[in-house]
Amino acid sequence: MARVGIVFGLLLCGLTYAAMVWDADKIPAQFIPMMFGIPLLFCGVVALNPHRRKISMQFAASVAGLGGVFGSLWCVTRCIRLASGKLVGMHGLTVIAIMSILCLVFVVLWCRSYFQMRRRQNASAEHVAGNSDEVQILSPSEET
Repeated sequence: MARVGIVFGLLLCGLTYAAMVWDADKIPAQFIPMMFGIPLLFCGVVALNPHRRKISMQFAASVAGLGGVFGSLWCVTRCIRLASGKLVGMHGLTVIAIMSILCLVFVVLWCRSYFQMRRRQNASAEHVAGNSDEVQILSPSEET
């Protein structure tokens, strides 16, 4: 999952670069994906260390979750403004919509990975508990 965090961080930073190349007018919305991409990239690099992996990826998922939720809310408010006939910059709307989708996809991948890891831990704990019960049952009968 650390490499996935690095890839999504780079994708968000690349989205900022593409937005700057795409339109000559620099608007603040172009730089918002990089504000979420840099922490994701950093957390992905930190997660390469096995001792820091869990907390780093949880922080990355939190950052991506915030990016997805706030980006989606921002897009919804802009779409409402657009529907009411007000002027809305489509460039900023597109950039933030893509950022929201990328962040939400990262959160979904993290949740999937997290629950798979928890299932594996529970299965191994049950296997160890099952083996220890057998040892406790057999050991008193062998002593008599």
